[in-house]
Amino acid sequence: MRKNLVALYGVQVATLVLPLLSIPFLARVLGPSALGELAAIQSLFATLGFLIEYGFGLSATRQVAIHRDSRSELTKIFSNVLGGKLLLSVLFLLVSLAVYIFIPVFRSHPLLFWLGFLGALFQGFNLMWFYQGIEKLPRAASIDISLKFGYTALVLLLVRSPNDVALVIMLQGLSSLLSLIINTWRALPHIEHLRITLGGSLSALKDGRSMFLFRAVSTFYTNANTALLRLFVPAATVAQYSTAERLTGISSSALWPIMQVFFPRLSYLVHHDFSAAQALFRKTFVIIVGVSTLAAIFGFFSAPKIIKFIFGDQFISAVPLFQILIFNLPIIAISQLFGLQWMIPNQMERTFNKIIAAAAVCNLISVVLIVPKFGAMGMAWGVVASEIIVTTSMIASVLKSSKSPFKVTRPNTFTGG
Repeated sequence: MRKNLVALYGVQVATLVLPLLSIPFLARVLGPSALGELAAIQSLFATLGFLIEYGFGLSATRQVAIHRDSRSELTKIFSNVLGGKLLLSVLFLLVSLAVYIFIPVFRSHPLLFWLGFLGALFQGFNLMWFYQGIEKLPRAASIDISLKFGYTALVLLLVRSPNDVALVIMLQGLSSLLSLIINTWRALPHIEHLRITLGGSLSALKDGRSMFLFRAVSTFYTNANTALLRLFVPAATVAQYSTAERLTGISSSALWPIMQVFFPRLSYLVHHDFSAAQALFRKTFVIIVGVSTLAAIFGFFSAPKIIKFIFGDQFISAVPLFQILIFNLPIIAISQLFGLQWMIPNQMERTFNKIIAAAAVCNLISVVLIVPKFGAMGMAWGVVASEIIVTTSMIASVLKSSKSPFKVTRPNTFTGG
């Protein structure tokens, strides 16, 4: 677990912190308008990418963790998930085409749009779910880190003007493609001959459908906001919001490797040693809540200096947005603990998905009613309100259930919540 945790933190550094080496550069070279267009495309395909990921990062990881000692079962899971992703890529293409045809804002930059499409397609087939399940992340993570270092270096070397926005997206997609090719080749010794069938592919989709609903809804109300904001405000304003959102995302995602490492372990312990799973959850809860609260306080008071240093004076309007969004740091941490780390391993998917769906509805209402009048500030407060609803509902659902991590007796059944 320690090795996997170190590996995942390496991936997080490459994914979120390494861009901080290029973002100040891009902010100055591209300017607010071009950077806003870039952020909108990235937000759009981060949202649509859930169609291929489908929730396999949770459902398939759980299955791999349970059957990690059986090569035949791993082969079956791997083949079925790959087949499912191939089917979903067709849906991804059709939805992307509909967005391109019917939303003029995204149709105005066709090269950016389709480069973003390809990058999301490659990323959707990544194999981190498999390596997380078998708890063999270090080598896969090192490959991902190396490629992201290369991407950052090329951005710093090649991007010279606002006209190079397409180059940024192309390099990002190339990094995802190379990572996919290398890690797929490395996964082959862990499995037997692939056996992709329509029946198996549909079975994988059926197994992951509850997680798909979670991914679809949660992705919408977390990743889609920048793209939705572009429908109501100029690209330069989108750049201010995306700047604050990205910094908040970096802060929040700093805790995600701990979540990813403990998820397969909790999935295993819930079925084999429930009291140990409860103890592990309680220890993790104390650490995560304490660290996230301190980080939020630090981020709030240091926001003016941080944003001015990283992005320059052109992005000073992002300061109040960041100070609002940073409140989400401990809120998201708690919701992930009670939701992903406890409700999902304990097969409370039904209740979990209802909570996420309610939050998405609240987020959509805020976009429609608040954003047209209050712009980026309205979006920021709407996001915080949605997260509060999620977290409060998850805590209440877990504590009143027979599967609470704070009760000393093991539940007799694992029926859906």
